[in-house]
Amino acid sequence: MIKAINTYATPVLTFSFVIVKWTPTDLENLQTKMRTLLTRYRFHQPRAAKERLTLPRQMGGRGLIDITRLHDKQLKLLQTYFLNKQVTSSLCAAVVKADDRCTPLDLVRANTNELPTDEEYNNKVERQWSQKSCMAAIRMTSANNM
Repeated sequence: MIKAINTYATPVLTFSFVIVKWTPTDLENLQTKMRTLLTRYRFHQPRAAKERLTLPRQMGGRGLIDITRLHDKQLKLLQTYFLNKQVTSSLCAAVVKADDRCTPLDLVRANTNELPTDEEYNNKVERQWSQKSCMAAIRMTSANNM
């Protein structure tokens, strides 16, 4: 199920990130809707930690792509591409000059701060997940059994 969502549904959204100005609220509502559908079709427990869905399977998660993270990465990659390419390409230079709040990229005001790496982001999500009371109880139980 997760592989199908990541393979077929997520790329459709990826193309819209450059065209549609998605707000953080819109992206969060989309993820909430996705979790609701997964719960309705009994793929996700209603009381389960939502952080677990987006963690990679190697870290104990389900491996679902985080839409908000994907949105930020896609915009950053395209901004970096156009800003680096404007030096050698007059077309890219014209696009950068003309994109003044016309697209979600907003190349005139593109910020240069870096996104956290995937590893840093996954560690942050794992810390949030481990701070939940249920996870603390599970870790204490497994520590006592050893």
